[in-house]
Amino acid sequence: MTENKCEICKKAAKQFCSSCRAVFYCSRECQKEDWKTHKIKCKLFVVQNHPIYGRHMVATRDIRAGEIILKEAPLIVGPKQRSVPICLGCHKPVSGSYACSKCHFPMCAPSCESSKYHKAECAMLAGATAKIKIDNMESVHPAYECIMPMRCLLTKGTDQKKWEAISNLQDNVDYIVNTEVGNIIQRNVVDFLK
Repeated sequence: MTENKCEICKKAAKQFCSSCRAVFYCSRECQKEDWKTHKIKCKLFVVQNHPIYGRHMVATRDIRAGEIILKEAPLIVGPKQRSVPICLGCHKPVSGSYACSKCHFPMCAPSCESSKYHKAECAMLAGATAKIKIDNMESVHPAYECIMPMRCLLTKGTDQKKWEAISNLQDNVDYIVNTEVGNIIQRNVVDFLK
């Protein structure tokens, strides 16, 4: 087994950077001295821009299987674009035995009607000219395609920091316009939200 050497003084070292585990130190002092240089290399990835693929992460070193490289709270929570009916309050599957008293989307219970996830969109859905009727809880329903975009748009008036982050996301509109997917999004999301 090879002996690990301190990055600064080259003495035998047992301590290592707890973030990347790639660099060793003999003391806390040597680690502090190296931090200004090491913190640049320590990150597991860098964000780069590509003219076609947009913003993406590129590994700065080999990443072990199962290693966590990023941990952050989601900007928005909701159903995926093609979703079977789920509760818009808690996001669990629904039986169809209860519906929101205002917008009539299937829900688990009255408590889910007032969930922070559903409150803002409920008024918009209730005021929509096209009333939603969801009978089959086993099949994908197009009404769910507008929920995540609606939740994103609603942050504009409620959470400026989230709205700025959403506004800075990479779009792919140039690649989907006039495609089958683009036409479905136009009909089930854009036209519905107008």
